[in-house]
Amino acid sequence: MLILTRRSNETICLPELGIENRVLQQRGQNVSLGIEAPRQVKILQGELLEEESGESNSFFQFHAIHRSA
Repeated sequence: MLILTRRSNETICLPELGIENRVLQQRGQNVSLGIEAPRQVKILQGELLEEESGESNSFFQFHAIHRSA
C-alpha cells in the first residue's frame, strides 16, 4: 500500500486511468474527498464493496472485481 500525505486542495492522480482524487477538507477525523473519474469507472465506499462482494474490504479484492468485469 502506498501512503501519501496531502493537504486541503491537493490531489493524487492516476493518469493512466483518468482518475484524480482531491482532498476537499478535513474536520477532526473526517476527510472529504472529491473523485473525478471516467463514467465507466465504478467507485464504491469500502463498506459498500464489502456488502456487494460478501468479503472483507481490500484494495486487491476491489481491483480484482473491476479487472474481471
